[in-house]
Amino acid sequence: EEFAVLLADVDGVEARRIAARLLDAIRSVEVPLGPGDETYCGSASLGVALVTPDGTGLEAALAAADRAMYRAKQNGRNRVEMA
Repeated sequence: EEFAVLLADVDGVEARRIAARLLDAIRSVEVPLGPGDETYCGSASLGVALVTPDGTGLEAALAAADRAMYRAKQNGRNRVEMA
């Protein structure tokens, strides 16, 4: 699945920090897979982009975040990549 998180009034450093915290929260989820002890641990590939006052609008930022997400997948998954 894909989803977007929109943050107001944050710079790239803070956006990356928040994305890393979100990734840590996702990783901490363990879902039981059946009657045994086997579980699935959550994982995610996150792409982060910024809307800037000098012209990077929402559509361009979403496209950049999408590219960064696919780069995260190509670079080993379960990580954060900045656009």
